[in-house]
Amino acid sequence: MDINIDEKFKLDDLYDLPVVLPEIYIEEMNAVFERIYNTNDLCVKYSEAYKIISILLRCGKQKAPADMVLYSIRLYIQNNYMHTITIAQLAAVAHSSLSKFYHLFKESFGCTPIEYINMTRISYSAILLETTDMSVSDIAVAVGFADQFYYSKTFSKFYGLSPSQHRKLKRSKLS
Repeated sequence: MDINIDEKFKLDDLYDLPVVLPEIYIEEMNAVFERIYNTNDLCVKYSEAYKIISILLRCGKQKAPADMVLYSIRLYIQNNYMHTITIAQLAAVAHSSLSKFYHLFKESFGCTPIEYINMTRISYSAILLETTDMSVSDIAVAVGFADQFYYSKTFSKFYGLSPSQHRKLKRSKLS
């Protein structure tokens, strides 16, 4: 079941849910599924689906607020990598000062925010190189690099190949 909250988070982004349902909830969950299975009434099915969510929330554990902040930052970068992203914008997403944010980010992700943004951009650019005939310069712009040479240098740093070499290698493997 995929449950979205505020069109931003999934239930398992907010809660650590058990892989195996604790025994004390099994009978209750079976009864809910039985009611869903035995009715054609859509309102009853929706009502029972909310009971499933309620059971999951009772046996799950809410994640720490720091995890949610990190998730929000990662989501912001994934949704905006093609635009200019400043550290100040990310700090605002984290509701934090610049210095506190920078320290939290580096400690949590093991790299600077700019390195993480560039890794995200490079990852998306690799997909475009492999799946489209867009020029390298168009791909650089599409993923948020203003300078094609900086893009090529950054791409080479991560993949050990230039963007053009990467494209040729991936396409030769498909042939």
